[in-house]
Amino acid sequence: MKREKLNLVFVLNHDKTKVLLQKQNRGPFKGLWNGVGGKREPEDASNKAGAIRELWEETYLEASKEQLFKVATIKTHNKELHVYTLAVREDQPQQGEDEIINWFSIEDIMKEPAWLAGNGNIPWLINLCR
Repeated sequence: MKREKLNLVFVLNHDKTKVLLQKQNRGPFKGLWNGVGGKREPEDASNKAGAIRELWEETYLEASKEQLFKVATIKTHNKELHVYTLAVREDQPQQGEDEIINWFSIEDIMKEPAWLAGNGNIPWLINLCR
């Protein structure tokens, strides 16, 4: 079975105390907050290229391949998730396409993760990015 390839980017501020999250507007996690990302498209040259494209579409943040660091690849029976991180100034991101994005304190996320997508995995993934 061919796995669907997905990318997820956790954008952190430079001192790694805040993370930029996107409110999901569709799918099984609709209404919950997650990192920035989506499906790899056929025109994407690589998983990282797909992550860079999604980052731009959702936040208008530009990143080079050298700025985006891969922290994990998670495979299930039908999905392959590539997780990346990027550090930016907090004033850089703007709202992209039709997405709601916001900065959150990582300390607060660790205390109360119930409003996050990912079946409880988001705090663990954010810690990998720090």
